[in-house]
Amino acid sequence: AGKIIVLEGFMDVIALYKAGIKNAVAIMGTALTSNHLRMLKRLSNDVVLCLDGDQAGKNAMMKCIDAMALAGFNIGVVVIPDQMDPDEFLKAKGKDELNALFKNPQSAIDFKMSYHYERINVENYEDRKKYLESMVEMIATLDDLVDRDYYIEQLVKKSGFSKEIIYQLLSQKPHEKQPIPFQPITYDQVVCVSFVFPYRLFIGFGNGSFYDSGIIIAATSAVAEGACFIIPLCLLGIDRKNIVRPLDRYHSQHLLISV
Repeated sequence: AGKIIVLEGFMDVIALYKAGIKNAVAIMGTALTSNHLRMLKRLSNDVVLCLDGDQAGKNAMMKCIDAMALAGFNIGVVVIPDQMDPDEFLKAKGKDELNALFKNPQSAIDFKMSYHYERINVENYEDRKKYLESMVEMIATLDDLVDRDYYIEQLVKKSGFSKEIIYQLLSQKPHEKQPIPFQPITYDQVVCVSFVFPYRLFIGFGNGSFYDSGIIIAATSAVAEGACFIIPLCLLGIDRKNIVRPLDRYHSQHLLISV
């Protein structure tokens, strides 16, 4: 699947459609929910986020970016100039300029660096120092050496501090891995499920490992043969990263167990 453009309202989707951009959806507000993320994940892993260009829209995009990053999306960002929304921009500038904006989205890190930079007093040393330290924390999460070098250069320009001091600060930071991207679950590897009194759930996997969930089930009644239990995966704590090929959206969140 290609990229999905995530907008704020239905009028924004209509504006992009008029400009010939048809891969857009609206979250109908600025609050991005877990349901939104699950539905987007079924469409694509690559998103371009564009909420209103005013300060409230930028604040909302910061929160959305964090949620999307935790869910494992590749994120681009489009900021509409002059605090407009896409519908207003289309009416003011026309479809060619609107198309040009979405052909060249900025990275999530570029957006974050600009967002925080706009909120400091660049003439104030303490402000610039806090900005530097905050951005170093973000750069320290990057795996790609080319990406690191690029954002270090950007930080030199914005903060006014030298590349040497940035490298020194980075050397003091343990490399923090990015969150493991969300991957739906399949149960091909689950070969047996058993209960031990008082109905403690155990799961056996095809590789010979055996997982004690520590969950107590049906504490007030006997477990009848053939009974089914629907267990939220968040309670199981099963490691998702090695399990792929989802069955469907529901079973990516729950485990249906028959005994």
